[in-house]
Amino acid sequence: MKKNILLFFFIILSNCILMAQTEKNVDHQSLLWTRYYNQLELNAKWSIHSEFDNRVFVNPIVQNLFVARVQGRYKISEQVELGSGFAYFSVATQNPDIDSGFNKPEYRIQQDATLKQNLGKTNLNQRFQIEERFFQHFDKEGLTSGTAFFWRFRYRIQEIIPFGKRKNNILKPSFTMN
Repeated sequence: MKKNILLFFFIILSNCILMAQTEKNVDHQSLLWTRYYNQLELNAKWSIHSEFDNRVFVNPIVQNLFVARVQGRYKISEQVELGSGFAYFSVATQNPDIDSGFNKPEYRIQQDATLKQNLGKTNLNQRFQIEERFFQHFDKEGLTSGTAFFWRFRYRIQEIIPFGKRKNNILKPSFTMN
C-alpha cells in the first residue's frame, strides 16, 4: 500500500516538474461552471449515467460551452467496470471578447474500462478511454458542410479519500490526473 501511495505522489511530482520546464502563454479567464450529474442504477450490474454541463464566461457574460452526455455502465466485478456512451458538445467561443455568432457542434462516441483498487482508507481508480470525435466544419461566417474525425485515447488516475468514518459518506474528495 505504501508503495502505491509513493508511486502516485512520484507521478504527480514528476508531472509538475515536466510542466514547469515548458514556457506557456497563459490566458486568465473567469468561468462559471454548472453541472448536473445523475446515476440511475437499473440493477446490481447495470446503470445509466447522464450529465449536463454549462460553462459561461463571467466578464463579459458570454456562453462558452454546453455538454449533454449519456452513458451505459456495466459492472463486471467490484474492481472492473465498462462503459459506453454518447456526448454532444456545443462550443460557442474560447475567447469572451470574440463572438463568432454561431456554435460549433461536436459529437463524441466513447468506450472505457475502469479499474478500481482498494488501498485501505483510500481507493485508486484508473480509467482507460477511447473517444471517436466528429467535428462540424466551419469558417469565419458559420458552419459549412462536412465533418472531421479524430480519435482520442485518454487515461485517468484518481485517488478517492472519504471524509469521516461512515461507509456511505456523501463527501469524497478526489485527486485526479487526466
